[in-house]
This record gives sequence, structure tokens and C-alpha cells, in this order.
Amino acid sequence: MNWLGREVSNNKWGKGKVIGQRHGDYELFVQFESGLVTWIKKNECAIVSENSNGNIVIRGPQPIGGGEKEAVFNPEIINRRKAIEAFKLGIVPPIERLHLW
Repeated sequence: MNWLGREVSNNKWGKGKVIGQRHGDYELFVQFESGLVTWIKKNECAIVSENSNGNIVIRGPQPIGGGEKEAVFNPEIINRRKAIEAFKLGIVPPIERLHLW
């Protein structure tokens, strides 16, 4: 599967775009939204896309034995969660992206 140009998500680094791959697609060269550009193992990434409802769909790596795991998140809930986590860290979240009510 060709991952070039796809948007991916990583638990540690967040969302980014694949700009290269090597070792038989074992590693992906990802440019993350934070500005970090690094090689990362493909099994540590999940493909991110939007469905017709505007919800974000994250498709994780294929489990052994077939089948596909899929999680659907509402962008509103994600923004609220980011605000809560920012307050826990003692920082102010970006106000222009928050829609809490």
C-alpha cells in the first residue's frame, strides 16, 4: 500500500502527512503539524480521513488475522478534550479553535 501523501496520526506526535517511505514500507517519513519531520514505524501510525458526516475516522494498523479497527470521533469532542488537557498542563489553549458551547 502506498502511504505517500496520506494524513496519518500518531499517539506521541499527533497528526501529520507522509512525505516518504523506506524499507518496503516499514518506515514512513512524516511531517507533523508541530513542524517535526522524522522517520516513524508504519505500525505506529493510523490513517486519518473524514467521512461524509464531518467526523474524523482513524483507521489503525491491520490486526493479525484480518478485520479492520475503526474509531470515529466528533471534531467538537476532540477540541473540548484538547482544552481540558491544556488546562491540566497549566497552559491556555488556542481560543480561536475552541467551540465549547
